[in-house]
Amino acid sequence: MLSTSQCKEYIRKGGVTCPYCGSYDLQGGFVEIDQGTAKQPMTCLACSKSWHDYYELVELEEDTSDS
Repeated sequence: MLSTSQCKEYIRKGGVTCPYCGSYDLQGGFVEIDQGTAKQPMTCLACSKSWHDYYELVELEEDTSDS
């Protein structure tokens, strides 16, 4: 089980390395979106550990390329 400090460090680094072994060899699954939040299953291909990343809608940027 991950400690609170390991979770905070994973988030601080932007989720680019495995919170268990530190590998960059991560694979993300299908993102499930529901009312301003999203959940994505993650797997480390180096150590085979799995977890979920959670995302929250915080900003909107209009696409003006079609204008």
